[in-house]
Formats: sequence, structure tokens, C-alpha cells
Amino acid sequence: MAKVIVVGGGFAGIAAATALAEKGINVELLESRGFLGGRVYSTENPSFPAPLDNGPHLFMGCYHETWKLFKRLNCSGSFKTIDPLRLSWLLPGGQKASFQCAPLPAPFHLIWGLFTTNAFPWKEKISLIKALIHFSQTPFKIKPEIKTISQFMNFTDQGPRSRELFWIPLCNAVMNVSVDVAPILGFGEVLYRVFFGNRHNSSLVLADKPLSEIGFKKVPVYLKNHQGSVHFHEGVQSFKVSANTFEVITRSGQTYCGDALIWAVPPTSLTALWPKNDWQAIQTLPQLDRLQNSYQRPLGRACGEPLRMGLQPQRPLGLPGRGTISQFGRQRRRFPQPPDRERAGKPCDARAQRPPPCLFYLGSASRQGHS
Repeated sequence: MAKVIVVGGGFAGIAAATALAEKGINVELLESRGFLGGRVYSTENPSFPAPLDNGPHLFMGCYHETWKLFKRLNCSGSFKTIDPLRLSWLLPGGQKASFQCAPLPAPFHLIWGLFTTNAFPWKEKISLIKALIHFSQTPFKIKPEIKTISQFMNFTDQGPRSRELFWIPLCNAVMNVSVDVAPILGFGEVLYRVFFGNRHNSSLVLADKPLSEIGFKKVPVYLKNHQGSVHFHEGVQSFKVSANTFEVITRSGQTYCGDALIWAVPPTSLTALWPKNDWQAIQTLPQLDRLQNSYQRPLGRACGEPLRMGLQPQRPLGLPGRGTISQFGRQRRRFPQPPDRERAGKPCDARAQRPPPCLFYLGSASRQGHS
């Protein structure tokens, strides 16, 4: 059976590990801390009566891959959905503003909400609608030189009220970074699904319990039931590659071997771990859009089926319908496929064929993009 080492127990690492395990791949997940979730966790504060969440504070119905992950972990019932979408603001001076969609098919539900809201003046409503039309179909109609949400707002002449009540709050909630650095293409995926997908895509979803209690504690049991495992307090010290396998050495002195290695860590962490003078392009890793000697492709095949995960550089987890990864400086590899008559219900066996190992990176180029 093919074996994969996943480094990093955040959203990306958990999604990759559980999806591979679901397809019959043996997975070992390495996490440097004593809990899973990465930047998504809850903390206790004596001065506050409830746990404080770090990470995404709201989700949206368009996070298709995120919901697949929660469903895989059997915790999709831990959320409350606001559908159709309803929002309210209390403006300076005590004025109340609201935005309420109608129970109509998309995009009419949101068109109704935009035309009836008192949150924006009519001039800004028209400007906002014109801006959203850029995301009505893929590929998006955006000039290549426009990289961030801030640049896009300036290009489309967005007014101060729509910036204050629409673009900036939605960016902060969804991307968890400021409009000055948030990639417009990743944010555009949200707008495309919210405004031009089905009505459920635009719904807001809130967790009804602390984030740490939603589903990450179920990951070790899930992997164990699928012939995988989680290893806590196993921060990676170094790694090396042989003819057929990767070897990952942790700070505890343990060595883990696998046919493929998936890094689900921030770019800076991988930069620090990469052997010096082995790949000069490592200096450009934090700027994934400038990477040399790399390419993007679907994650691969297991038992003849493509793995579909929303894990793309510069895009928040859960948004893309088809995941891609970056593979650095090594030959492509597909998990061997058994004959059709043996494929149904059986995991792949990599022992008969041992192609060169593959290295995958599932990080996010945005500083905190993990929604």
C-alpha cells in the first residue's frame, strides 16, 4: 500500500490526510504541537466567560470542500446556517442599516438584497454591481496587473460606504487578511460562488461550539480506523530523499518514511527546513506566484479517481472545486492503478511498482488564508 507523510496538522494537513486515507492510502500525519487545527483553535481567558476562538469566525455555504471535510469527520451538524442571507449594521450616529436577501433562486436573491438595502447610496449600488459582474464567469475578467482586493476596489471605483460595509468586512471574515494583501483571485472565487452559484452558497454559517471542539479531535480516530496515524510533538528537523522514499527526521529523533511527502506548513517553515544549496529557488518560496522550477497539477490519482481538495496556493481552503498543488523539482508520480477488475473497493498497492517519490506543497501564499 502506498504510504504518504503529511507534515502539518492544520486545516490543509488534516484535509489532505483524511482525504487520502478515505481513498485507501496509508497516511502518517506529523504535528509539532500537542493538538491539531493549526491557527484554528480556542483558548480560555479568565476575564471572559466563554472560550475565545482564533481562526475563521464564520463560514459560508460556498466552502464546498470545507463541508466535505467536516462531513468526513462526522461533525457537519455543529453549525447554524443563516439562509437566506441577512445582515445588519449599526452605523455611527445610531443609524441602522440592513441587507436581506429574498428566498429566490440565485442570483435574484442577492439582486433583491442589493436593490432594497439602505446600507449603500444608489451610486455605490450600481458601482458594486458592475464590480461583481467581473466574477460572473470563469476565468474572471480581471486585468493581470490587479493582484489584491485593494487594487481591484480602486480600479472599479468603489465608494467609501461599500468599502466599509462590504469589501473590507467580507475580506476580513473570509480571507483573514487585509484588503491590501488579500489576493483578488482567491476572494473572487468566493464572490463567484456567492453571487452566481446557488442560493445556499451565500448563506452564513456559524459554529455553535468552540472551534477546537468541532472535529479536529476526531482526526486521530479517523486515521486509525483507516490504517493511518497522528504523531504529536513531532516537529520536523530535516528530511532527505533516497531512490524510492522520503525520510523525515523529527526533533525527537524519530524517522518516518513514505512514498510521498506533503508539506502543509507556512512557506517560511518550509524555507527554513529546505537543505541549503539544494534548490536555489527556495528563496522565492514565500512568493509562490513567482516560483521557478515548479508547476501545478491535480493532487494525483488513487484507485483510479482524482483526489479533489480545495487546497491551492493563494486561495483559501475549501473554495476551489478542484484542488491543485505545487510539486518541486521532481518527476510526476501517480499512485499505481490496479486492473479494472481489481480496482473496486480495494486500496492501491505500490509495492509492485516503485516510481520516484514526490514532494507536494499545500501551503497558502496569503499570510493567514485558512478559511
